Amino acid sequence: MTVLLPVLIIQKIGFITIANYNSSRIKPSQNNTATDGMTEKKKTTQETKAQKITSWIQKTRVYLFYDAPIVKFLFYLVTYLAFVVIFSIFVLTDLHPLSEKTPSVFEYMTWLWTLSLAIEEIRQIAQPSKGSFQRNIVFWAKNVWNIFDMLMYLLFFVSVMARCLLISDEFYYARLAYAITLAMFIFRTMHFFFVARYLGPKVVMIGRLIGDLAFFFALFALFVFSFGIMYQAILFPNSLLSPWELFKDLIYLPYWQMYGELNLERIEGEEPSKCTSNPVLYANGTMPRCAQKSQFNSLILAIYLVLTNIVLVNLLIAMFSRTFEKVEDNAETIWKFNRYALVYEYYDRPMSQYLIVIHLTRIIVLCCYNLWTLPDDSPFESTFDDVERRKLHIVESRALLKIKGKQDASNTETDGKDKSANNQPDIDEVYEEIL
Repeated sequence: MTVLLPVLIIQKIGFITIANYNSSRIKPSQNNTATDGMTEKKKTTQETKAQKITSWIQKTRVYLFYDAPIVKFLFYLVTYLAFVVIFSIFVLTDLHPLSEKTPSVFEYMTWLWTLSLAIEEIRQIAQPSKGSFQRNIVFWAKNVWNIFDMLMYLLFFVSVMARCLLISDEFYYARLAYAITLAMFIFRTMHFFFVARYLGPKVVMIGRLIGDLAFFFALFALFVFSFGIMYQAILFPNSLLSPWELFKDLIYLPYWQMYGELNLERIEGEEPSKCTSNPVLYANGTMPRCAQKSQFNSLILAIYLVLTNIVLVNLLIAMFSRTFEKVEDNAETIWKFNRYALVYEYYDRPMSQYLIVIHLTRIIVLCCYNLWTLPDDSPFESTFDDVERRKLHIVESRALLKIKGKQDASNTETDGKDKSANNQPDIDEVYEEIL
């Protein structure tokens, strides 16, 4: 009853639409006079056929319901949240070296679950609907989330290897790898927000803001290294530190000063209070080295804070505001495109994400598909002849010209606008003819 209950309400909630097969091919028309002379045997035969067809339809409704993209999406959402909870439980409470304790049941479940998700990602790369394998890779790599998924699965594999190979003294790195992987899996939950009308564009907005932030950090790195070298050369000349420690000191002060950690006492040479200027003592680590005091140290800090906290930060805010406005103006279009991408993705996905048997079966089908080169009947692709393709191109050109006309409203006397205006009547006629 639990399985059949969604089938009973499927047409009311509007997930999918099932055609009504009670047509005149099954039931005789009441207005047809030829049915009056039909024999009882023929009626019985037709009723038997109608019962068989109706029975077949009722059986396929269960499959159609659970194979619908929205049902699979909701199922994946619930099970993925359960997977994240299981992953978090064993990372937080039951992660020990193999020398101390064997992996828990939750950890084994996480391994199998992640393996199933990775196989599904590989299936998306190898699916034959895009043509050659190179085209599949290019199409797959256009989505940033796919690259993020592959990095996440690779890091999980590294975490498992480190968990199995590292001993107790070095197990910190395995725990660190697991923690980073878990954070990536939690962050991956944002992918489900694309289905929401208001949250979906916000996810796109976050991605574009990160792009602006990358440009900001490219500029900020120039200021950090330039002023960091000035700090180090003035405060601690002729440094005896190792290359790694010297690099860390170069970026430590200027980076944290942008967030308000000024370290004025260190810049002015007041700290550390117990220090030495003897190279022998600070070279062997007996005492910290004293910074050289200068009246120009505070002036350099003031110039750096003006350039970073006022100029660069306000530049970043302006970039964020521009990106926010651009995404907000096209929020509806962005949401529709992302919703279509989700429907396209979940149409080919299996009904369950943690049954590896389903993936193995689909791999066998994929191999047979490549060997026999069966035709692809994808509902997302349509074939047109030359005439239909030409008409479709004209309609698309008309829509493109309309959009360009709105964008170039202030430049109505340009040559491109005149050309668009000359071609507009022909396009309108074909457009109306097609409609």
